[in-house]
Amino acid sequence: MKKNIKWIVIGFVVLCFLGAITSGRDMEQVNNEPIQAEEVSAKTPINESSNNNINTNSNSNEVSEYAASVNEVISEFVEANDNFSKCCTQMGENPSLLMDQDFILNMAMNMGIIKNCYTQIKDIAPPSKMENVHTDVVDAFSKYDKAMDIFGEGVDNMDVDKINQATQLYMQGTDSINNAQAKLLEVGITF
Repeated sequence: MKKNIKWIVIGFVVLCFLGAITSGRDMEQVNNEPIQAEEVSAKTPINESSNNNINTNSNSNEVSEYAASVNEVISEFVEANDNFSKCCTQMGENPSLLMDQDFILNMAMNMGIIKNCYTQIKDIAPPSKMENVHTDVVDAFSKYDKAMDIFGEGVDNMDVDKINQATQLYMQGTDSINNAQAKLLEVGITF
């Protein structure tokens, strides 16, 4: 009976973790659209950009190449994050899935992809105009990477505190993405 209660608690906490991942904290916007930027003049309202391609007057190629590299990693992240979220939902609804090797492999694969995204983002060299933004992006992916480690430990050891810690770290990563987005807006680059 004590073990069943622990599984129910783990299931609930996993659902809470999923809620943190998918909450309306602007991550939905980041997940659904690749970074596509346009430099606008001070006279041009940010929300009225004329196209979705990166268009910068200076360092156009550098910024475009940077954005393309980041877009590639974010696309991988979005897919893995969506799959990971689905696994969390399924696990919350049916904790016995943790005994299913195919389920475990699928979840571990998506967690590995999320962790690998951090390595890829770290390896991208931003142009000087984007260094401040890139610092926040790297910080976000660092937190997602650590959250995957802690979440895995929490599930493996049925440790609710670890799962909660992973949830908080994931939310902090989302805050870093939001900071990066705000910095882009400050320099006139919109998504």
